[in-house]
Amino acid sequence: MLDAQTFTDKNVVEISNEKLIPIKIDTDSEYGMELFQKYNGHALPLILFINKDNNEIDRFYGYLPPYEFIIKIENALNNTNSLSDYLGKYNGGNHSAELIKLLANKYSDKGEHDKAISLFNELLISSNQSKNDNEYAKYAIATLELKKHNTEAIKQYLKKNTESSFYETAINDYASYLNRNAWKMAELDSSLNDALDKINTGLSLIDDTNQSYPYLLDTKAEILWKLNKNKEAIKIIEEAIILDSKSNYYKEQKIKFSTNN
Repeated sequence: MLDAQTFTDKNVVEISNEKLIPIKIDTDSEYGMELFQKYNGHALPLILFINKDNNEIDRFYGYLPPYEFIIKIENALNNTNSLSDYLGKYNGGNHSAELIKLLANKYSDKGEHDKAISLFNELLISSNQSKNDNEYAKYAIATLELKKHNTEAIKQYLKKNTESSFYETAINDYASYLNRNAWKMAELDSSLNDALDKINTGLSLIDDTNQSYPYLLDTKAEILWKLNKNKEAIKIIEEAIILDSKSNYYKEQKIKFSTNN
């Protein structure tokens, strides 16, 4: 949508050509992936604003409509609402809950998880935090620890915060984490029984109304196939096909599982 709607907008094109040197890099290329990893990218699309000294000014992920994208450009050009802007205010003595949360999110976006966690912990003891700030900080800490492969934090969060407005999001985050790790293990053909345990845990967290459920079923089927349990793999992938009958991929998976691996 960025390509189709935002990058073609005449106002975005005008300000980009006048004030920036816009460069688009494909992360499917070796060079693109190197840059993505260098800047600790964790999602696509990733938009980075870099100054002439090759220092990052700001970043954001995902789609923004043209008018919001222009605001991001203007903020980057003026160094407002950026990491350095928030950090300057924080170091100047502003330790309000609002600023701490904004600064913590900036560090989280940059992949500097420890700094983000430290700030979210500070938010939890801030005197002017709101109920939403408190709930968000607890959720953010748990998911940041998950990015560091500490699963105990998310387990404890889910155990103690069932009434939180972020509870369902945390469940999805944990299920997705388990799915990614189990799939990677299947790709590497490594520790497959452990991978099966992980994906079963992920499936137990959500139900078949969740849009991610077929993805997890596919991962489980892949692992079973790698374990030479073809009949079980076919049975599982058939569940995914029922849930998403339009997916040709799952049907192709069933054909693959019907052959010897």
